[in-house]
Amino acid sequence: MVIKASNVVVEYTGGLKGLNNASLEIIEKKVTCLMGPNASGKTTLLRALARLVGYKGSILIDGREVSKTPLIVLSRILSYGSQQTISTSLQLRVREVLEMALYPLKNIDVEETIYNTSIELGITDLLDRYINELSSGELQKIVIASALIKKPRYILLDEPDAHIDTGFKPVLSKTLRKRSESSTIIIATHDPIFASYTCDYIVVLRSGSIAFHGWLNELMENRDVLREVYGVEFMVAEIPGGRKIIIPYY
Repeated sequence: MVIKASNVVVEYTGGLKGLNNASLEIIEKKVTCLMGPNASGKTTLLRALARLVGYKGSILIDGREVSKTPLIVLSRILSYGSQQTISTSLQLRVREVLEMALYPLKNIDVEETIYNTSIELGITDLLDRYINELSSGELQKIVIASALIKKPRYILLDEPDAHIDTGFKPVLSKTLRKRSESSTIIIATHDPIFASYTCDYIVVLRSGSIAFHGWLNELMENRDVLREVYGVEFMVAEIPGGRKIIIPYY
């Protein structure tokens, strides 16, 4: 286990708890999905892991307490991707944003690295565009590219499948699964179908607490957790090729 959170509490103004004694262990070199309704604690957990929000309790990454690890050290091994991490008010081209994402690294070929990542995600046509000219879906691709480009040991992505079209979701799913061969990946998502294609391990949150954690097939066998958390029914469907996916129905 490379990431271990123990009794983590994040408290906001007014006593509202974003996380309430959350404890879990993240499996190395797998894709872990955080699921749960709005305000369940998914983003808060990701931000706590990335040391972007203060917390009580303990979060260990590679045996080091995150709250005591300098941000420059953490940035060399971990990437956090969210649309809030890229300001569209800045007059920057996509290429410049990706160059900034590579800042913590040394002795790399910047142009080659940008090119390879842009090919992988199909964004070569966006490199010379200004980020404030991009659509929400295009900007999301740049957020993902910024997190992936330095090939960190840990990749945290907040709803990477939001805003993107149906045609790009398979590309993203395959890219994350391929990257998990060398990186530990944690993503937040609202889409159980995308999670079924992409994730190995699932953590379900509710009101800042962890309602379930286990392998994808274990969640499929315990769908009542999803019904209780979301308030709708879920079914498991088998699609061509034998893959099983979780689908909500209402």
